[in-house]
Amino acid sequence: MGAGESKEIRGYTIDEKLGSGCFGEVFKCNKDGKTYAIKKMVVNDSATIKEVRSHMGLSHINVVKYIDSFSDEGYLWIVLEYCSGGNLNDYVLRQNPNSSELIRCIRQVLYGVEYLHSNRVLHRDIKPDNVMMQGNTLKLADFGLARIWSLSNDSEYYDLKGQKGLGPPYYTAPEVQLGNITKAVDIFSVGCMIIAMFSRTTISWAGGKQLLAPYINNPNNQITDASEQAKKNYVGKLNGLTGGQKDMVVKMVEDKWRNRPSATAAKASF
Repeated sequence: MGAGESKEIRGYTIDEKLGSGCFGEVFKCNKDGKTYAIKKMVVNDSATIKEVRSHMGLSHINVVKYIDSFSDEGYLWIVLEYCSGGNLNDYVLRQNPNSSELIRCIRQVLYGVEYLHSNRVLHRDIKPDNVMMQGNTLKLADFGLARIWSLSNDSEYYDLKGQKGLGPPYYTAPEVQLGNITKAVDIFSVGCMIIAMFSRTTISWAGGKQLLAPYINNPNNQITDASEQAKKNYVGKLNGLTGGQKDMVVKMVEDKWRNRPSATAAKASF
């Protein structure tokens, strides 16, 4: 669809392209006077179906709302709540919010993660550009890597052995490479996001776009690769966080996933 062109599908008038990624393209669309975001995906395996399943039925102020989904023209289309404020990555880099505002953002993200985990949903792709903004409200988005898990007990963490999948660079917990996927991977990602937001460290991505990325001193020294002492020293130097909040961030990015706090425990520090 070229610039300035629009098309209609299942009653939705599709307008401008909002973005694209590994899992599809996202467009702005309208239906019955309301504006939505619509995601266009190729259905080539069960992953796309899992995205729909993991998102359906979720209803929380800090999670982008699922509206509808259907197959047409050989693609899977997922209709979502439209957030006019852009994403958290661009907000932090362009608006340079103060520490109080950053804490407010973190708290909302943790509310969203807490809700997902209470509904047995692992997001697995938490990073600033997957957090959308609608006014002063932040909403977790992009469930392309999300999974639903079933528990046979009430343990805080539950292994999904063999469920390998890549998360976002700089935000992926070390155990993911071993196929050890638990709720703790989301906690690690949020901890990395906090570090990136307060340090303002960035990398250049496609087209020269600047993305917040947590690392120590240089982009080759990711949080995932750093020693526990190096992480503690680096977080300790961040301005705008209390001592207790710094201690919590260090716990959130521990290598040992069993030692990481729950979203509820992390939220209590912010």
